[in-house]
Order: sequence, then C-alpha cells, then structure tokens
Amino acid sequence: MIFEHESYHWMVRFPENFPNQPAKLHRELKRDYFPSSSSNSLYNLEKPLTNHVNILQSIKKNCQFSCKICKNISKEKLTKPAAAVPPVTTTFADVVKGLTNEIKMADMAIPLSFSDRTQNDGSHKIKFEHYYKTWSIKIPAEFPEKPAEVYIERLYGAPEKKTINDSSKSKHEQKSLVSSDLIMLAIRSNCYCSPCQNDSSFKQLRN
Repeated sequence: MIFEHESYHWMVRFPENFPNQPAKLHRELKRDYFPSSSSNSLYNLEKPLTNHVNILQSIKKNCQFSCKICKNISKEKLTKPAAAVPPVTTTFADVVKGLTNEIKMADMAIPLSFSDRTQNDGSHKIKFEHYYKTWSIKIPAEFPEKPAEVYIERLYGAPEKKTINDSSKSKHEQKSLVSSDLIMLAIRSNCYCSPCQNDSSFKQLRN
C-alpha cells in the first residue's frame, strides 16, 4: 500500500502470511521508487504491526508534529466500533477517479502527457506516457459487465493490446480487466521498468 501524506511518501508492506508475520512501514521524502530491501524501514513503531490500530499509530508517531490529522488519531477512536453504514457501490466514475489517482500517485505518468476524456460512446479513455511508451486504458460505459482494455500505442499501425494470462486456466486465456487492480496489473505486467517489476502489492496479484 503506497500513499502520500504530509510531504512524505509512505509504504506499508504486507507479507503473504499477514497477520502471523507483521507488516513493515517505510517513509521517503521524495519517491522515485521504494527499494525492495527493508533498509529504510521505520523503527519508531507501535509493535507488532499486525493490525490496523498499530499501523496507524505508527504512522502517527513518525509523522510531522504539526500534522492535524495525526494529532486527532487515538487508540480509543481506532478501536471504537464503527456505526453501521450502507454498503458502498463502486461506480464507473469511482473506477475512473481511482485509476487516475493511482497512476499519478505512483509517479507512473509524465504530468503533461496525462489525459483522461469521456468518449462519444460513453466510454472513458485514460492516456499517459510511461517508461518511453504511450499507454491507453479504455473503460467501457458498461464496465464492469464489459471489461476494460489496455493498449500500448505504436509509431506505425494499430495500438497493441496488452493482457494478463489467467494461470487458473489454459495459457491462451486472459483475465478480464473488470477491476482497477486488474487494469493496473495489466500495465505493470507488461512494463519492464524497475518500479513496476518490483512493486510488492502487484507481485502477489501476479501469482
């Protein structure tokens, strides 16, 4: 899990056997990518990092003293039972917004090359340059009933469609891109830059 908060980039690494093995918390002032090693792990932590309370308390302890959000975090508030809320429905707009934020937050796109537009047929197209290639994501208006598509544009000829093989089926069958995670996985699985290949959250999805 990677996010930006109070001038820092944070990463929470969850091992496969979490919560039996604790998570690790990392923090960088400026992130081109997080190293795969744990040399930059934070040690001023509320241990063990095996639940959301200790993880959020640890972020608070390592955040800036002036942060008003973290000042308001307390163990009592984190452990207080939440009021019943109606189920959240993920809408087409939510998926588009989530993907645009994910791509920008992960520094995957050159800022001036990023664009997202609704097409005449009601679909949405996200286009950006990453690792010397121009990528495009087409999200149909019927999503997720109809899957999204990921392409790499070529200098000559039609754009090249990128897919993910479904390991649970024959090697010629592909996973349908019916979620934000699978769309991002289709990009990272077909990109060969170090950040995409070493992204821990997507290594688990690949398997």
